[in-house]
Amino acid sequence: MKGKRMEMDDHMMCCGPEYGKWLGAMYIIGGLVAVGFYLGRIDFQTAAGLLGLGLLVKGIWKLSNMSM
Repeated sequence: MKGKRMEMDDHMMCCGPEYGKWLGAMYIIGGLVAVGFYLGRIDFQTAAGLLGLGLLVKGIWKLSNMSM
């Protein structure tokens, strides 16, 4: 259990503020998608596309940060 906790602390240290920003962005996107569903403006396919695009951008961003 202690080893697992240490990994989490290391993870938070390596990408603290940026990780928080991304988490916030994901919550905002999630909220917009939920509102879209509620209003009936967004169908499942669009929501999945937006989420996929967000994750793709996040992955590319993370990789570009690591290589620098």
